Amino acid sequence: MASLKVVVDAQVLASGFVGKRGGAADELVRLNRKGVFDLVLTVTLVSEVETTLRALGAAESIVADLLAMLCRDASVFVAIRHQVLGCRDANDDHIIEAALVGNAHVIVTRDRDLLELPTQVENLLRQHRILVLTDVQFLEFARRKMFSPLTAMLSISIDDIAEHEPAGSCPLCGHGFHWDIPCFEIWADQKGEPVECDCFAVAVTA
Repeated sequence: MASLKVVVDAQVLASGFVGKRGGAADELVRLNRKGVFDLVLTVTLVSEVETTLRALGAAESIVADLLAMLCRDASVFVAIRHQVLGCRDANDDHIIEAALVGNAHVIVTRDRDLLELPTQVENLLRQHRILVLTDVQFLEFARRKMFSPLTAMLSISIDDIAEHEPAGSCPLCGHGFHWDIPCFEIWADQKGEPVECDCFAVAVTA
């Protein structure tokens, strides 16, 4: 079982099955099948994948096979209670709950409502150190083999890093960072974009 647990939304999963070959979603599904990370699923999420596959034009003859493959490849299958958690789109609450119940490290999505969460939901994820990334951002960690440092980063507090590095800039690349956001977002430039350096590894080993 891999050390990184990930909830992937239905649109990304379905696109990975029937979308553009070589695209981000396709690569993500391939990584899951190779066991690079543990996929967290729920009955609701599988149902959404089924609906999305049909909406994307997948032939009925292969939908069942794709769903069977998805469930077979899932390392973690969790039951949720459909709590109201306060997402802008209430239909997204189950994704947040799946991540919480499944002890996920990352939610992967293209949904703007999940990428720009209400403050109370964002704070809830911060409490549990759950990161929300697009499929492209997630694959950047894969290409740079940063999954282990990312998992370690999620267990490190801002105070832990502050003991080793002065506030204000990354010791490797010099980019500025912010102390009022969770530790896994510290190593970013002033616009909040990921920096092109090994800051995550530096933060973990500092």
